[in-house]
Amino acid sequence: SARRRGAAPPDDETTTMSANADHRTPNAPLIDSFGRVHNNLRISVTDRCNLRCTYCMPEEVTFLPREELLTFEEIARVVRVGVHLGINKLRLTGGEPLLRRHLDRLIALLVSIPGIRDISVTTNGLLLSEQAAALYDAGLQRINVSLDTLRSQVFRRMTRREGLDRILAGIQVAHQVAVQIDNFHSVYGHRLTLLVFDCDYFAPSLTANTWSRKPPFSSSRKI
Repeated sequence: SARRRGAAPPDDETTTMSANADHRTPNAPLIDSFGRVHNNLRISVTDRCNLRCTYCMPEEVTFLPREELLTFEEIARVVRVGVHLGINKLRLTGGEPLLRRHLDRLIALLVSIPGIRDISVTTNGLLLSEQAAALYDAGLQRINVSLDTLRSQVFRRMTRREGLDRILAGIQVAHQVAVQIDNFHSVYGHRLTLLVFDCDYFAPSLTANTWSRKPPFSSSRKI
């Protein structure tokens, strides 16, 4: 029988499908028409965002009803199927993924799936101060902070919101949790890696408060 969009299947169906996904023989890998093998799955956990970047989202927008979003358990089922198609890396995005309540619980659930080797989150960083520690404790391996500029006026003009100081504070909190900050806008850590992209092509040192005109990417450095 049909069920509403986004509704979870009956318990017996969930149990059967999960068991089949966990024990079946791996299928052929995901190969596109150019012969490239794909092992990275991007998962949008919400369409909501707390910024209104001019190149991304209008000021007024209608979001999906929350009941139409996949539940954490449904997301995990999709990932288990993907693992048997060669998926071993996950990137959680949005909208702004940190707006999804209890995101750390989803990360902990995905980390426990055999075959998943890498999980990252792409965020605008506005809520990073409050959530960085919980995300790290849940097993998050990398955070990718999308930051268009380090100039307050440019930030307000591009995002139509305030918040640059909150983002920079969130980066500092992530640094205190697990990471080191490098002048190439890349932060390396044992379990958490933070990448900061600045379209102005300045490379700030958040710890020394100094500036360099070096481009943020270097062919001789891993980024």
